[in-house]
Amino acid sequence: MTAVHVRQAGPADVETILGLKRQLLVSFGAPDPLTYADWHGRASAALLDMLGRDTIRFVVAEIDGMPVGCVSAQLHLNIPGPTWPGVHGELADMFVEPAVRGRGVARALAEDVLGWCRERGCTKVKLHSTPMAVGAWERLGFHVAQPKPGDDRFAQMWLDF
Repeated sequence: MTAVHVRQAGPADVETILGLKRQLLVSFGAPDPLTYADWHGRASAALLDMLGRDTIRFVVAEIDGMPVGCVSAQLHLNIPGPTWPGVHGELADMFVEPAVRGRGVARALAEDVLGWCRERGCTKVKLHSTPMAVGAWERLGFHVAQPKPGDDRFAQMWLDF
């Protein structure tokens, strides 16, 4: 089996990431974003801004040099409370091409961004998962906290380091 290579995304990856994001949105029933005339421009600008921030990590997975998945992690900085951390992470935009699912791509992507979160002092990481992916996230140590408010298609999940 060919190895999965995960690398940090850069400006040259914008079109690849937007293509993967489009597939992600359509896969869970959202309208095709390309039917909105301004989506590509707005999404490109937002992604370029995200790629330039040190509180966000966006990575791309490749097999044989071809992009097959992506995920982002963002740090949220807060004043710590007595029982919650001052910094926690949030994962988003996870997508793996259907043809390579089951080959460790999602795990490789997740391990990269979770390591990045841990290195930056996160003690907790959250995400919103589709029902199909809950088991994969649980295998990585996440637990279901609650349904996403206002949208029962997604479960809010947490990982404690």
